[in-house]
Amino acid sequence: MLTEREAFHVRANYGAKLSMIDHWFGRLLDLFDLQNRADDTMLVVCTDQGHYLGERDIFGKPGVMQYEPMGHIPLLVAWPGRGAGTVDSLTTTVDIHATLCDIFGVT
Repeated sequence: MLTEREAFHVRANYGAKLSMIDHWFGRLLDLFDLQNRADDTMLVVCTDQGHYLGERDIFGKPGVMQYEPMGHIPLLVAWPGRGAGTVDSLTTTVDIHATLCDIFGVT
């Protein structure tokens, strides 16, 4: 069990890591825009899994039950010719491969 101070430190470090990722991902998206890739390139963004930051007194990615913070991950798809929207479907990262195969006619 972490102390309150240790938990704060873990969350602060995780937040700093996410800030760095946001910065570099933003640079990648800037390049995407600069090169006008949105008109001819599909962009798929997801993560592998979440991370516990003290929910249910759990930290990290230990071998415990998969609660919402670990299993609820983003899946964003930008596809030329498709408008923005939200889909409330249950998916897993395994679905990405099958979906891309369907889109591009891979059997």
